[in-house]
Amino acid sequence: MLVLYPSYSFETLSTDRDDAEANQLLSAWSALFHPALLEKATRIPRWESATGCSYEIDDDLVIVPPCCEELLPPDWIERQEKRGSTVFRNLADRDEMLDRFLPELGVADHGFDPEFVANFLALGTAYFLTDLLVRQLRYMSMLDDTKLAEQVFESIKAYRNGDTEKSTEQLKAAFESVSESKEYFYPTQSYLLELTLLKPSTFGEPFRKLLAERDRINLFVSSRDLKNLPEADPESFAALKSACEAGKVQFIADDFCTKSLLAYPLLDAAQKILDGKSVYTTLFSVQPTVFGKLGTGLNPFLPQLLNLCGYKGAIHFAPLDGWKMKEQTQSKMIWKGDDGSRLDALIRYPMNATSHRDFFDLPSRLGHIIDSDHAATAVFARFPGQKSRWLDDLLRMDRFSPALGVFCGIDDYFKSTEHAGTVTQNGFGKYPGNSLSTAVLEGDDDPVSFWAGFYREEHVEKTNRSTIQTLCAVLGVFETEFDKETATLAKAVCGDASENVSVQKPIFLANPWSFPRRVHLDVSDWTELPPEEKPIVLARQKKEHKEIVVDVPPLGYVVVEPPSKSAGTDDDPQPAQRKQPKSFLASLFAKPTARTISKSSKPLIEKVEQKIDAQSTRTLYRLQNEYFEANIDATIGMLRSLFTNEHRHNRLSMQLGYRMPKELRAKDFRNEDDPNRGYAGMAADEIVVEQTGPITGRIRISGRLVCPDGCIAAMFIETLTVRRLSRVIECEVEIDPKMPAGDSPWDSYYGVRLAWNDNTLDVRGGVGNGSHPLTADLLQAPQFVDLRGEKNSLTLLSGGLPFHRKFGERQLDTILIAKGETATRFRFGIGVDLAYPVPASLQFLENPALLVCPAPKIPKRKSSWLFHVDAKNVVALRWEPLVEDGKRSGLRVFLLETEGRRAHFPLRSFLPLRKAEAVDLLGETIKEIKVDGDAALIDMHEHQLLPLVLRFA
Repeated sequence: MLVLYPSYSFETLSTDRDDAEANQLLSAWSALFHPALLEKATRIPRWESATGCSYEIDDDLVIVPPCCEELLPPDWIERQEKRGSTVFRNLADRDEMLDRFLPELGVADHGFDPEFVANFLALGTAYFLTDLLVRQLRYMSMLDDTKLAEQVFESIKAYRNGDTEKSTEQLKAAFESVSESKEYFYPTQSYLLELTLLKPSTFGEPFRKLLAERDRINLFVSSRDLKNLPEADPESFAALKSACEAGKVQFIADDFCTKSLLAYPLLDAAQKILDGKSVYTTLFSVQPTVFGKLGTGLNPFLPQLLNLCGYKGAIHFAPLDGWKMKEQTQSKMIWKGDDGSRLDALIRYPMNATSHRDFFDLPSRLGHIIDSDHAATAVFARFPGQKSRWLDDLLRMDRFSPALGVFCGIDDYFKSTEHAGTVTQNGFGKYPGNSLSTAVLEGDDDPVSFWAGFYREEHVEKTNRSTIQTLCAVLGVFETEFDKETATLAKAVCGDASENVSVQKPIFLANPWSFPRRVHLDVSDWTELPPEEKPIVLARQKKEHKEIVVDVPPLGYVVVEPPSKSAGTDDDPQPAQRKQPKSFLASLFAKPTARTISKSSKPLIEKVEQKIDAQSTRTLYRLQNEYFEANIDATIGMLRSLFTNEHRHNRLSMQLGYRMPKELRAKDFRNEDDPNRGYAGMAADEIVVEQTGPITGRIRISGRLVCPDGCIAAMFIETLTVRRLSRVIECEVEIDPKMPAGDSPWDSYYGVRLAWNDNTLDVRGGVGNGSHPLTADLLQAPQFVDLRGEKNSLTLLSGGLPFHRKFGERQLDTILIAKGETATRFRFGIGVDLAYPVPASLQFLENPALLVCPAPKIPKRKSSWLFHVDAKNVVALRWEPLVEDGKRSGLRVFLLETEGRRAHFPLRSFLPLRKAEAVDLLGETIKEIKVDGDAALIDMHEHQLLPLVLRFA
């Protein structure tokens, strides 16, 4: 039996062929390994080149694949038929070939079992791919054809004699002979992985059939789809559960999240991962150890979070979206996260198991992989019900001998290769960040404002509630009414109200964050202002509008006492001074700077005339305080310039705008170099100064966004607020769109544009509660965008608005309204020279009203902290109480390093500590932390998330 191949020699046979040619050649060779054909021929098939094939052949059966015909001499086929050979032409598929061969050669009733036939056909496939692998790269074959032929025919003979055991033994020996031919050149072990991808559309009979037939399945399925499986397809759920109980299924698990993990706060992202993992545990009583996402969504946080959630490996590609890293020499890498955590990750992108071309090219790929890879791996992927003849042949091969490699489960793969791979760390720019496009494409409601609402409501409320409950618990108050946590804490600190409390209640302020808070309070309902004390910065102002500024210590409280008859009044320029009571640990209490704002202070907002040249002037509204001076153009309403005392050049400009769709931008008559080309600009209709100070200044600008052709794109109202002793300009915007945002959400939108004059500033983003460098043009930073230099910075406090687009080196658009967005009101801030942007961004999210309540009475200590994190680059994200047998036993705190540098510090408690432990997110102890009296001595590396359990003495 002879098969022709389309090249001058087998060693130079190109594996880069289209799907049809690959199927022709694979089918032609493997079909001839049908045991009935081998039995009739009494020898195994052979190859010969179509370009130099001899006329003098003595083969009875000749297969001419269609891709070889044009290479043969014109009369070659005719002459072979005259010599008595049976020549088969125009056959492209193995089943089609066998349907022709067997009847025409008189062996249709061969009597061989289909399973036995399938094993021999798999031997033919393994023979071809192994021989091609060796000869393509080593130009010689070490296969002992004589020995192989003897084993093949002994197996057939034993089968005919009814000796099944010997038949199987000889067939296994034949597979081992094929395997040995590779091991002369490639003695190392190679791995083959089959990934079964599962979607709701592939539930049903094909999936159940796969579960019944296979002994090992690597199932790549979304936890959301899996959770719906019991109701969507009860039969498939029952079959899958039985397969799991039999140990046949190894899961690749994902997070329980429909949105981008990157946009969530770090602990919320971790909870999504744990929620996803719990689906597999709850439904099938398994603990998945490998994480993966069918679509894009990986990020640099994941190695750390996955380690803390108990995962041992990850899939570093997205099979449904086609995302992968650039071609690598290694199949595995040690994935290094932004904090330095390491996790094994498979990076070898899978081949399409239904592609003939990919299997024909497998020898070439595998050869190069084996040559340089520490864990040589070939990966295949398919959906249930998809036919893959060649993969099925390789799976059969695996039952006898690993000729091309050993198939293994995904969990077993990571255990076997745990020390292989090079360390690789990828920044945020390496991962796709198009969650806005995905949300718009999938028709999600409010793709932008969803995140702003999440951060300002759910995230803040969850943090406040957890921390206040913790503080209540450690103070001995366990019967907390969860809708009145702050009041309960006030009662715990101040005690029960006594009868002599005045009608004018004292104010209790609690700070749930681990950094100090500066709160501006309106006390207009008080008949008089309180006296100025250490935590209070007092403004002298009119009776009808009273404000105070209070500095609240980290994780502590302040009680503001109402004025008494002995206190100063509005007419008294020197209010009475009160002695500051001691805190629990006065030596650790960072005393806030108190500063009286006198009557002579400049108003926070004033109208000025700026001289442009000898003939003209410009009307500006100047917003100013101790730190900066911002100028609003009265004609167009934009923030034209921003100055500080240290830098008298313009540092920032800001304006609202509408980036028109591409077809409208093309009609813009402005010069292509004009940065405003394609934008509808601002035009102010009315400017109202609502408040000029002395503590708060507020200005409202009403106007239009006007296209270059004069059309009105939107009406807007923008309110800017500045405060004494605050480095933040608060911005509230209401937009009434008159023109729709374009279909491409990153290219057409309503937004706010920032422009700065220093192209040396580094762009950092507030992602996952930390500050990280961002290099891409499309940014996803829901907490802030920080423009940082060596000595100064400008920070956009985005307040949960996650999507930003960078233009060049000095412009940034923050998207407010994209396609599908229904919200019209937005809030953000501009921070000037913020030393630590993470605390500022968290404080900007906070609603002070959540922390304020009437105090039952004046406590002995009017200001104190309860816990103290002595490192400015470390933030406590959340506190949780540990209560055992109705008694406080300790607490759990989640610390995060935010600035990308090491931190060594004491975490002090107002109660003495007995023990401190670093734990993972499953509650398992990682290591013990040294305790010294009231302090746990913490050592953290850059961007580390440290869950910590503290137990009181």
